[in-house]
Order: sequence, then C-alpha cells, then structure tokens
Amino acid sequence: MSQTDKFFDHSDVECAAEAMRKAGVMYDDLFNKLCRQIYEDVKDAATPADTLKICNNSIIHAEHIFVANFPDNYQTACQQGCSHCCHFPVQAAPQDIVQLALHIKASFSADEQLALIERMQQDVQQRGGAFMRAPCPLLTAEQSCSVYEQRPLVCRMFSSQNAQSCEQSLTDGRQIAQRPLTHRIFQAAVTALLIAAEQQGMYKEQGLLIPGLLELLTDTEGETSEFCRSWKPVFSEVLSTLQPDRS
Repeated sequence: MSQTDKFFDHSDVECAAEAMRKAGVMYDDLFNKLCRQIYEDVKDAATPADTLKICNNSIIHAEHIFVANFPDNYQTACQQGCSHCCHFPVQAAPQDIVQLALHIKASFSADEQLALIERMQQDVQQRGGAFMRAPCPLLTAEQSCSVYEQRPLVCRMFSSQNAQSCEQSLTDGRQIAQRPLTHRIFQAAVTALLIAAEQQGMYKEQGLLIPGLLELLTDTEGETSEFCRSWKPVFSEVLSTLQPDRS
C-alpha cells in the first residue's frame, strides 16, 4: 500500500475524541439549562401545587424532546401492581412533602388520616438504616399507591429494567439502576425546586418523606425539624383555603 492510500491515522482518532468530548459537554449543559428553565418557571408560583404542576409539565416536555432527539431502547419493568420500589426510604423536595400533606388533609377522611398517621409513626419507629426495606405507609392493602396522582418526583422518577432485582432488593438492600435520561431530568427538576426554596428563604434540602409528612400532619410536641419550622406555616396557610373533598 502506498503512502497516499493511508486511510487511518492517530490524528483522526484525536479529532473524533475531541468532538465527542465537546458533544458530551454540550449534552451535560442541556440539563443545567433545563434546571435553570424550571427554576425560572416555578420561582413565582403561588402554592406548592402550582409549583409542582409547572415542574411536572416541564419534565414531561423535556423527556419528550430528549427522546425525540436521543432515542434509546430502554425498557422499564415498572407496571401496575408492582410495588417493590414502594419499600425504599424516600427523600423528597420540601414542596413535594408539603403538597402531599395538603392532598392527604383535603382528600382523606378523618379516620383514614388517623390510620395513616399510625402507620407512619410505626414506620418512623421501626425503619432502620438507609438500606432497610419496609412497605410505604401510603400503600393500600392491595399494594397500590393511595396518592398515586400526587406521588413525589422521586417516585415518578423510578425506572428499573429488572423487576426481579427490585424484589431481591427487599431482602439484600441492593441499589437499583435507573434510566440515565430519566434520572438526569428529574435531578434537574429537584435541583430547581431546591433553588426556588432557597430564594424564597425557605428550608432548601430534600428530606425523608414519611417523617416530613408526619410532622406536618400532627401537632408535634417538643423540638421540630428545620423543615417543619420553615414549611408548616405555608402548609397551614394553604390548608386554610382548602375545602375537603370528602368528610
């Protein structure tokens, strides 16, 4: 082969590597821009419900655009009737916790609320470390989510490819791999919510869902968490404007 017939050279590899590096930086920056956009859209929302409605619509729109331009073959194993992920300890943005507590106060009967509070108290007392698995107090006897339409972002994010692995995690505490795209979109959304909380002068960290709900739904005696001190006035103010859906 003559020198003029040379088709491969290390410089071609270097150029391709540099192009891929730049493309990777551009791709990563899309999620930073998504986070900024969601923040700009939610920062002036009047209530947690309005905030989360805007946020969820942004997530759906972003995922549609990404899938249209970066198609993948990822298949989730999640389906109706599967509740293995509902045994994991869940952390949620403060707006998510407040809105879910408002939904429970507005749509659960007094007896249902008391029963739920008892289950949550047991959960808080019995749950161990981060890897312990226990059924979420919000699960029904049929193992379905009683607040599915109001479930937190972290629950909406779950996207396992392997239901068997999810089931096995109930006994061995294994971590479950998630769809990278879904995870990054929801991470951008959660970050935007936390930034919005900080800009409003509110508690700005994710917190454990069940303890947070329990604090909002009960008159806690003694010292309360920073989350509760910050967000319970918001919860109480919005609650005062709501009419229960049923008695």
